[in-house]
Amino acid sequence: MRRIIDGVAYDTDTATFIAQGDHDHPMSQASWSLYQTRHGAFFEVVAGHDGVVEEWNPLSDEQARRWLEANANYLIEKYFGAMPEAGDPSMRETRPAVIVGQQSPATPQRPASPGELLTLKPGIWGMSIDLKEAGRRLRQRLQQRQGKG
Repeated sequence: MRRIIDGVAYDTDTATFIAQGDHDHPMSQASWSLYQTRHGAFFEVVAGHDGVVEEWNPLSDEQARRWLEANANYLIEKYFGAMPEAGDPSMRETRPAVIVGQQSPATPQRPASPGELLTLKPGIWGMSIDLKEAGRRLRQRLQQRQGKG
Protein backbone atom coordinates (compact mmCIF):
# COMPACT_ATOMS: atom_id res chain seq x y z
CA MET A 1 0.00 0.00 0.00
CA ARG A 2 1.19 3.48 -0.81
CA ARG A 3 -0.04 6.84 0.46
CA ILE A 4 1.09 10.38 -0.29
CA ILE A 5 0.95 12.66 2.78
CA ASP A 6 1.93 16.33 2.44
CA GLY A 7 3.73 15.59 -0.81
CA VAL A 8 5.75 12.68 0.62
CA ALA A 9 5.27 8.99 -0.27
CA TYR A 10 4.89 6.31 2.41
CA ASP A 11 4.87 2.76 0.99
CA THR A 12 4.43 -0.37 3.08
CA ASP A 13 5.78 -2.49 0.20
CA THR A 14 9.19 -0.80 0.19
CA ALA A 15 9.41 0.19 3.88
CA THR A 16 10.64 -2.10 6.65
CA PHE A 17 7.90 -3.47 8.89
CA ILE A 18 9.05 -3.02 12.48
CA ALA A 19 6.25 -4.13 14.80
CA GLN A 20 2.50 -4.30 15.30
CA GLY A 21 0.26 -3.63 18.25
CA ASP A 22 -3.35 -4.71 18.41
CA HIS A 23 -6.56 -4.42 20.37
CA ASP A 24 -6.53 -7.39 22.72
CA HIS A 25 -10.11 -8.49 22.13
CA PRO A 26 -11.25 -11.53 20.10
CA MET A 27 -13.98 -9.54 18.31
CA SER A 28 -11.65 -6.74 17.15
CA GLN A 29 -9.28 -6.64 14.21
CA ALA A 30 -7.91 -3.24 15.20
CA SER A 31 -4.16 -2.88 14.87
CA TRP A 32 -1.41 -0.31 14.50
CA SER A 33 1.81 -1.05 12.65
CA LEU A 34 5.12 0.79 12.65
CA TYR A 35 7.23 1.03 9.48
CA GLN A 36 10.52 2.70 8.56
CA THR A 37 11.14 3.94 5.03
CA ARG A 38 14.34 3.19 3.12
CA HIS A 39 15.48 6.70 4.06
CA GLY A 40 14.89 6.25 7.79
CA ALA A 41 11.53 8.03 8.28
CA PHE A 42 8.96 6.31 10.48
CA PHE A 43 5.23 5.99 9.87
CA GLU A 44 2.29 4.24 11.49
CA VAL A 45 -0.60 2.50 9.73
CA VAL A 46 -3.77 2.15 11.84
CA ALA A 47 -6.60 -0.31 11.09
CA GLY A 48 -10.02 -0.05 12.72
CA HIS A 49 -11.98 -2.78 14.50
CA ASP A 50 -13.12 -4.13 11.13
CA GLY A 51 -9.52 -4.48 9.93
CA VAL A 52 -9.83 -1.69 7.33
CA VAL A 53 -6.92 0.79 7.23
CA GLU A 54 -8.16 4.12 8.57
CA GLU A 55 -5.04 6.21 9.22
CA TRP A 56 -1.48 6.73 8.00
CA ASN A 57 0.59 8.81 10.41
CA PRO A 58 4.12 10.07 9.71
CA LEU A 59 6.05 9.95 13.01
CA SER A 60 9.07 11.85 14.26
CA ASP A 61 11.94 9.81 15.71
CA GLU A 62 10.72 10.75 19.20
CA GLN A 63 7.17 9.59 18.41
CA ALA A 64 8.48 6.34 16.93
CA ARG A 65 10.61 5.69 20.01
CA ARG A 66 7.58 6.25 22.25
CA TRP A 67 5.51 3.98 19.97
CA LEU A 68 8.10 1.24 20.49
CA GLU A 69 8.16 1.85 24.25
CA ALA A 70 4.42 1.14 24.32
CA ASN A 71 4.19 -1.68 21.76
CA ALA A 72 7.56 -3.39 21.21
CA ASN A 73 9.93 -2.29 23.95
CA TYR A 74 12.51 -4.95 23.07
CA LEU A 75 13.18 -3.21 19.70
CA ILE A 76 14.01 0.30 20.96
CA GLU A 77 17.78 -0.16 21.13
CA LYS A 78 17.83 -1.89 17.74
CA TYR A 79 16.48 1.26 16.08
CA PHE A 80 17.66 4.00 18.44
CA GLY A 81 20.91 2.69 19.91
CA ALA A 82 21.82 1.98 23.51
CA MET A 83 19.70 3.81 26.06
CA PRO A 84 21.30 5.26 29.20
CA GLU A 85 20.64 3.48 32.46
CA ALA A 86 18.42 5.18 35.04
CA GLY A 87 20.41 7.58 37.21
CA ASP A 88 23.11 8.11 34.56
CA PRO A 89 24.58 11.56 35.32
CA SER A 90 24.82 12.37 31.60
CA MET A 91 21.01 12.43 31.49
CA ARG A 92 20.66 15.37 33.90
CA GLU A 93 19.00 18.34 32.29
CA THR A 94 21.22 21.30 31.57
CA ARG A 95 20.21 24.73 30.41
CA PRO A 96 22.50 27.49 29.18
CA ALA A 97 22.39 30.90 30.86
CA VAL A 98 19.53 33.01 29.58
CA ILE A 99 20.52 36.28 27.96
CA VAL A 100 17.96 39.05 28.28
CA GLY A 101 15.83 39.13 25.13
CA GLN A 102 16.59 35.51 24.19
CA GLN A 103 14.64 32.38 24.91
CA SER A 104 16.27 29.26 26.30
CA PRO A 105 16.18 26.10 24.14
CA ALA A 106 13.16 23.85 24.63
CA THR A 107 15.11 20.60 24.61
CA PRO A 108 17.55 19.56 27.34
CA GLN A 109 21.20 19.13 26.40
CA ARG A 110 23.34 16.22 27.51
CA PRO A 111 27.01 16.88 28.29
CA ALA A 112 29.36 15.06 25.94
CA SER A 113 31.89 14.15 28.60
CA PRO A 114 32.23 14.09 32.41
CA GLY A 115 34.48 17.17 32.21
CA GLU A 116 31.52 19.18 30.94
CA LEU A 117 29.65 18.58 34.19
CA LEU A 118 31.58 21.55 35.58
CA THR A 119 29.75 23.86 33.19
CA LEU A 120 26.20 22.76 34.04
CA LYS A 121 23.79 25.65 34.35
CA PRO A 122 20.76 24.43 36.30
CA GLY A 123 17.57 26.41 35.75
CA ILE A 124 15.06 27.36 38.43
CA TRP A 125 11.82 29.11 37.41
CA GLY A 126 13.34 30.02 34.05
CA MET A 127 16.48 31.55 35.60
CA SER A 128 19.93 30.02 35.16
CA ILE A 129 23.27 30.27 36.93
CA ASP A 130 26.61 29.45 35.33
CA LEU A 131 28.28 27.47 38.14
CA LYS A 132 31.72 27.62 36.56
CA GLU A 133 31.54 31.43 36.22
CA ALA A 134 30.12 31.79 39.77
CA GLY A 135 33.04 29.73 41.12
CA ARG A 136 35.56 31.83 39.19
CA ARG A 137 34.09 35.07 40.60
CA LEU A 138 34.01 33.67 44.14
CA ARG A 139 37.69 32.68 43.91
CA GLN A 140 38.51 36.13 42.53
CA ARG A 141 36.73 37.87 45.45
CA LEU A 142 38.45 35.64 48.01
CA GLN A 143 41.83 36.45 46.47
CA GLN A 144 41.02 40.18 46.57
CA ARG A 145 40.05 39.97 50.26
CA GLN A 146 43.21 38.05 51.12
CA GLY A 147 45.28 40.67 49.30
CA LYS A 148 43.64 43.53 51.28
CA GLY A 149 43.74 41.83 54.68
